Amino acid sequence: MTILMLSEYFPPYDFGGSEWSVFYLAKGLKKMGYKAIILTPNYGNKKYEDKSGFKIIRFPFYKKLKKNQLAPFWQTNSLWIIWTSICVLYFSIKTNADVIHVQGKYFLPAAIIAKFLTRKKVVTTLRDYIVLCPLGMCILKSGNKCTLKDFLFEDIPMFLKIYKSKSNIFVKSLYAMAAIRGKIVSQFLFFLLQFSDEVVLLSRTHKKVYGKSKISNLWIIPNSVELVHKARKTRSNSLIYAGRFTPGKGVELLIPALKNLFKEDSTLKLFMYGSGFLKDSIRKKIKDCQLTKNVILSKKIPHNILIKKIATSKLVVIPSIWPEPYGRLAAESLAVGTPIVLTTKVGAADYVKKGKWGLIVKPAIQEIERAVAKALSQNKKLRSNILKDQPKIKHLFIEQTLKTYINVYKQV
Repeated sequence: MTILMLSEYFPPYDFGGSEWSVFYLAKGLKKMGYKAIILTPNYGNKKYEDKSGFKIIRFPFYKKLKKNQLAPFWQTNSLWIIWTSICVLYFSIKTNADVIHVQGKYFLPAAIIAKFLTRKKVVTTLRDYIVLCPLGMCILKSGNKCTLKDFLFEDIPMFLKIYKSKSNIFVKSLYAMAAIRGKIVSQFLFFLLQFSDEVVLLSRTHKKVYGKSKISNLWIIPNSVELVHKARKTRSNSLIYAGRFTPGKGVELLIPALKNLFKEDSTLKLFMYGSGFLKDSIRKKIKDCQLTKNVILSKKIPHNILIKKIATSKLVVIPSIWPEPYGRLAAESLAVGTPIVLTTKVGAADYVKKGKWGLIVKPAIQEIERAVAKALSQNKKLRSNILKDQPKIKHLFIEQTLKTYINVYKQV
């Protein structure tokens, strides 16, 4: 069976965990005897690659990348729809694909057009809430998709207050217009999603939000990971946060939650990797609390280096305050034997053995403080539990994920 995977980005253009989820899924399918082919825009790389046993096809694209991810406009305009539809149609026929697997929601128009013209089956994996709402303020507030009225009169003002409070009226107006355009795009993608033969979500938290939108054929399958690094016995006295510096990620909770722990143990360090508009305010808070020696802010680092950092740390903290669809950092931490503290808002909490592999708490300062303190005091025990349960972790995040995806492919 040949699976054509449509991915908006793919390593070396990795701006989040999604690209690596696709990578590990393709690699795992290859080991299981399935032919996985990645189709992705060429942002300035080789046209064809054979990587880890599977083929990567990069079709010509009108926009090249150097550092930053593209603005959504470049993947939601009419030229994108026309050009990707031509490319998906051509390569789905050329590769004789049995299934078209949409790994990025902006490929939905192209996939559905190819489906109608070739009668090939389409599977869609969703890793965010964009097809429900482009801003996500409604998801943050209530976990429900907003109405148009709420979007216009509640969500847009809320978004501007949180993200663009210091901008002038002209800039705010531009963002408001972009948000309205984004809402139209989301509605269009949501309409097309109805034609996908199967839809894959990442967790019960994820499904809880989408389930209210009456989408059928829903599956829950966690993201793929790989056991490529061995768990290390010696650990530095450090914690890891890796992700965006934005309100939904709960990054503002960390310094208030951990400042007392730093005072109790001056050797304890927190390494924070990522970017976002809250980074400057976090830096100021660190300085105000006189924690510059304890908290180290860094830019986003390559995926393989981050995994090695996690493997030598005592704990990973995921403090999300909004319904995180998954949070693959949790699975990757367990894969290298590192305990985790995560909130009840993180989808990956569905798969974590509470109290055995880490701690799951409400997204509140005191709750996180107590959990981190407990996880540090019981760190050796938690790491021992994870090490003993590596076969279970491998089955849960690798073998079971692959087998379930194969069942989805066979069913369509």
